Amino acid sequence: MNTSDNLPVSPLPQVPTPVAPPPAPFAQPRKRWKIIVIMVVIFLCGLVSGVVMTAGSVGKLLMQAINFEHWPERTVKDYRRDLHLTPPQVEKIRGILEKHRPEMLQARNEAIFKFAGVMNRVNADVKAELTPEQAAKFETLNQKRGDKFRKDLKLDSGTK
Repeated sequence: MNTSDNLPVSPLPQVPTPVAPPPAPFAQPRKRWKIIVIMVVIFLCGLVSGVVMTAGSVGKLLMQAINFEHWPERTVKDYRRDLHLTPPQVEKIRGILEKHRPEMLQARNEAIFKFAGVMNRVNADVKAELTPEQAAKFETLNQKRGDKFRKDLKLDSGTK
């Protein structure tokens, strides 16, 4: 009988198999850049749309605030709502606003025309830096802006 047959068999030593560490978040650079670019594009789209919407709204509010065509009615409406005016108070205040309206218009127009003088000097300095083609386009743009501004504020009609 062979003595090696009766010997206990010992198991082979276990060799640990190498385990790869889990990948770090955003370990793949290409995927990381795609995500970053997409997030930046979404942010910029929101920013641009917010600016456009805000600029339009603010522009309309500003034009309404400095346009005196319906100033007494708007002001009385605001006072009535905020101050809870009685009907006799509404009528007296409407009369006060109408009485001072020409003076308000004159002050507004003086401020606008003073501003326009400064803008004319700014535009002349800008135009001096432009090519002849750019200067011609600049003149056309300024004319259109001025016409729209005068129309919106009813500056050509005197007291309106």
